[in-house]
Amino acid sequence: MLWKRIAELENEGERALVIGVVINVMENQIILDDGTGKLRVYYDEPWRVHLKSIVMAAGIIISVDQSFKEMKADALADVSGIDIKLLKRVEMIREMSTRLVLEKGDVIG
Repeated sequence: MLWKRIAELENEGERALVIGVVINVMENQIILDDGTGKLRVYYDEPWRVHLKSIVMAAGIIISVDQSFKEMKADALADVSGIDIKLLKRVEMIREMSTRLVLEKGDVIG
């Protein structure tokens, strides 16, 4: 499963993987910001995370309100050691390949 930008989350009930910076920590929920939007992530198990950590969250989208999107997480991982420059490069390559597929009508995979 490829990660999505928060702005790309459009359908309640869809499964998604997102990566963002923790901008708020509350009991059993965090708020992530990936530069395209904010996502409130709910989780059941106690989990310690700090502000400004980079977190990967996988789960089901439960709300796509314009002001805030919400996810019920199945899995969370602190990926603060990730190479952000490399991640952005991968994202850029993914966008370029998606555009090529749309332009040419080819199917990858």
